[in-house]
Amino acid sequence: MNIGIFTSTYLPTVGGIQYLLYWLLTAMDSRVNRNDIEKVVFIVPKGDDTYFRGFKNIEVVEYGNSFVSRTDLIKFIP
Repeated sequence: MNIGIFTSTYLPTVGGIQYLLYWLLTAMDSRVNRNDIEKVVFIVPKGDDTYFRGFKNIEVVEYGNSFVSRTDLIKFIP
C-alpha cells in the first residue's frame, strides 16, 4: 500500500492539528516497509524550518505554491 498525505500548513511549533499530524507521521515512519505500507509521501509547503521533516522512511516533497483560492489548488494538481 502506498500513502500520500497533502497538507497546506505544517509547522508543529504552532501546536494543535500540526502536532497530531507530526505524531501520526512519526508512528508511520517506524512501520514503513515492515507491514503492508510500502511507501509514504508527505507533501508540505516550502519553509525554512525543516526540523520536523526529518523522517527516515517517509519521502517529504515541498511545494512553493500558495493556496489563497480554489484556483490556486487547481493549478497545483498537474
